[in-house]
Amino acid sequence: MREPTRRDFLLTTGATVLLFPTLTACGPVPGDSAVIGQVPAGTPDELGVGELRVIPGTAGAIARDAGGIYAMSLICTHANCDMTKNGSVSSSEIDCACHGSRFDANGAVLRGPARQPLEHYAVTLDDTGQLIVDGNRVVGASVRLKA
Repeated sequence: MREPTRRDFLLTTGATVLLFPTLTACGPVPGDSAVIGQVPAGTPDELGVGELRVIPGTAGAIARDAGGIYAMSLICTHANCDMTKNGSVSSSEIDCACHGSRFDANGAVLRGPARQPLEHYAVTLDDTGQLIVDGNRVVGASVRLKA
């Protein structure tokens, strides 16, 4: 067996350095979570039918459709990418830039490699009329707050 050359070392090190940022961007980052605890998310009047928006300071979204108001995670179910940082969110779809998964506005998978839909969270109204997303209460994708 031959000794590695300087060229071998540079090629191996260079490939590792180029690959490292891609790998770290896909996994969960310590302290990142879709929604932690109970998070205020505005009032029902601020959310129009057909609107889906990121909840500031989270990797979660709140949305309204004809059935009511719902909230969901924006952490891709394929490799835990935070799609608020590595992707795009619009009123019609959510794209993950890490590996190309695409979800509809209700979190269902439109294109893989993700196979599981996005997780949904309970939404309630507090005494002041503020929407509260409860990241500790996972609900079905069809659950809506009628407001």
